[in-house]
Amino acid sequence: MKKKIHGYILDHDNRWSFIISYITLAVVLAIVINLFYLTLVVAIHGFFEWVKHRRLVDDRIGVAMRVLWELKLDVGLVLFGLALEVYIEMVLGIVGLGAAARAGATGGRFVVLQNVLRGTLLSVDDAAQVVRMVGARDGDDADGTDGSTEDTPEKVALRLEREEAQKGGRLGPWVGEYALGDKISLGFGALCLALILIAPAITTHDFASVWAAIVDEMHPWPW
Repeated sequence: MKKKIHGYILDHDNRWSFIISYITLAVVLAIVINLFYLTLVVAIHGFFEWVKHRRLVDDRIGVAMRVLWELKLDVGLVLFGLALEVYIEMVLGIVGLGAAARAGATGGRFVVLQNVLRGTLLSVDDAAQVVRMVGARDGDDADGTDGSTEDTPEKVALRLEREEAQKGGRLGPWVGEYALGDKISLGFGALCLALILIAPAITTHDFASVWAAIVDEMHPWPW
């Protein structure tokens, strides 16, 4: 049982059950509750990635950099959710509802729309994984840790994965050529973080109210 769970964690990116569960939890938690529980789901995904890359890379800093790389769009979309919370009054004003409308029926419907939008965007990364899985190999467990001394195909695959994972040293995929999707993910996260940081300069917020909005959105008991 323990070996099956370990194998599942190692191969989670190729498992429909994980992808569908992750998408469902991301959308439902972002819409129904708040970003705290979504962040918790992302953290669990991060733990899975840590277990996977710890198997391939010995250096802990190198593992952490690879895990962060795998979660870069997830983190960017969480930052997007926080930025949306900080700028919601400005958005309401732009569409003509006004800051006070948030407390009324129209404002309530807009907040629901905000949550739906946030939940949808927070599932983009996982939807991309679904597309990738369509053309991927079958998701068989291949942890290569059965104790056999034979040079099995699984062990050959594991050795090749490890050799590939060691490329780039501690920084791993953070160095070298970036694909277009990587550039978009990193740029999106950086933009959302920048919008949060400059909010006091372009909105009615000051640093204290920006922080208060973030803390409120990340509260584990929003009820």
